[in-house]
Amino acid sequence: MIESGEKERLKELLRERLIECGWRDEMKALCRAFTRKKGRNNVTVDDLVQVITPKGRGESILVVLLTYPMPL
Repeated sequence: MIESGEKERLKELLRERLIECGWRDEMKALCRAFTRKKGRNNVTVDDLVQVITPKGRGESILVVLLTYPMPL
């Protein structure tokens, strides 16, 4: 899979699907809201990761995978 470039092709396809369905914009909005709430100088990358990871790995991903089946 790696040697044939299939892994990279699938990663790119998933990236495109996530953008199409608004997942990326949703994650950006979560980061912005958290940063506004805590104050720009009081937020670390680790803080943001902790806030968005549960949402990013949650239901949104499943909807993308089920709504946009990937070609074989």
